[in-house]
Amino acid sequence: MKFVHVATRTRDLDGAIRFYQQLGLHEARRSELTKGRATLVFMEPDAANFAIELVYNWGKDDAYPGGERFGHFAFEVDDIDAVLPGVEANGGRVIQRRFD
Repeated sequence: MKFVHVATRTRDLDGAIRFYQQLGLHEARRSELTKGRATLVFMEPDAANFAIELVYNWGKDDAYPGGERFGHFAFEVDDIDAVLPGVEANGGRVIQRRFD
């Protein structure tokens, strides 16, 4: 299993990018999700084995209610169908089975 990234939501994408750049991370990739109305920016260290995904939801300038800023942890596994039953059996909640 490989830990891939953690996602957090931001109301100030440029400010968040500057913050992580000051910590030594760089913008590795960016995606514009027109249907989801969001911009995703992945900030990585030079040894890119982990990323912080900044999620900017378009048109959402008000404060995020308690706990809504956290997005998710992402893991990469060789066989998701073999791993998910154990996750669910131990109280984990599967929100989306696959993300292709």
